[in-house]
Amino acid sequence: MALLGVNNGLCPEGVAQVLAFRLKETEKKLINAKQADDEYFDLALPPIHVYSKKLRELTVPDEDKKRLSFDPIEDKMQFVYHIEATEMGWRRLTPLVDIFIRSNDLKRTFGPKAHLLFLPKGRPSISDARMYQAKARIGMGVNLASNLIECSEVYSFDVEVKVKMAEIEEINPEDGTPTGRMITPPPPYKNTTLRRELAGP
Repeated sequence: MALLGVNNGLCPEGVAQVLAFRLKETEKKLINAKQADDEYFDLALPPIHVYSKKLRELTVPDEDKKRLSFDPIEDKMQFVYHIEATEMGWRRLTPLVDIFIRSNDLKRTFGPKAHLLFLPKGRPSISDARMYQAKARIGMGVNLASNLIECSEVYSFDVEVKVKMAEIEEINPEDGTPTGRMITPPPPYKNTTLRRELAGP
């Protein structure tokens, strides 16, 4: 399994820690809702290994190569985060990963373009190869279109705070000129986190 749609300049160990933390939070929610065995509540998840590696390219028909080939993408932009666990570990992790995706927590954690790509084993069908190549190219595009912001003194990106807008000068809707009166516009949403503000809508 690979994590795409996330800038590949992040520390893989940090990605692993965040992923493990989020999956454990997902498991605790299931336990509290009586949807999972409570013996797992204080039991650490199986080890998750994350490393950066160039994504394997699959063979597609000649007529699809121009549209789906990785060739136009710079080599270093083809590196993504590969996620590994033992076979026994995946038995516990897989249901959590499914919920992590369906609940949209994946995108809330790693950004609006983040998605998981399941790496094919053996020789996939042509339709599966096409879908894989298309999703991979979209994910690699984030490496081309994004930059990293270092926030070394931030303790948490997920503390929720109330949104408060700054005062602005009122604009006359008829002629677009300032009225000289200061007003406080309504916030676009009630609460937010630093992660949400950095990741965008």
